[in-house]
Amino acid sequence: MELTPALAAKVSGSEAVFLFARPVSGGGAPVAGLRTTAAQLPAQFTLDDSLAPLPDNPLSSHDNVTLHARIALSGAAEPMPGDLEGQVRSVTVGSQGIRLVIDTVRE
Repeated sequence: MELTPALAAKVSGSEAVFLFARPVSGGGAPVAGLRTTAAQLPAQFTLDDSLAPLPDNPLSSHDNVTLHARIALSGAAEPMPGDLEGQVRSVTVGSQGIRLVIDTVRE
C-alpha cells in the first residue's frame, strides 16, 4: 500500500490509514481490516483471517475481494470528503504482490 507522490503533501504522517477487504459479490461488511498511520507508508500487508473483524465471516471463505485503503484526513473513522483513497477491485484471496495506490481525493 502506498500514497501517490501527487498527494503526499496533503499528509503530515500522523493520520490514520484504514485498509479493508470486502467481498466482490454483494459488498457488505468488511471481511478483513487493518489500521496504521500515514507515516508507515509505503506499507506491506498480508490480509488473512487474523484480520477478520467477524470470526463467522473469515476472509478465507471468499474467493475474491475488493481492497480499499483510506487516509482519514478528517480524523473520523467514517469516510469524509477530502479523505484520500485507493482501491483494487476483484483480488483473488491469497494473491501476492498486489499494488494498492492511494491516489484519489474523496468527493
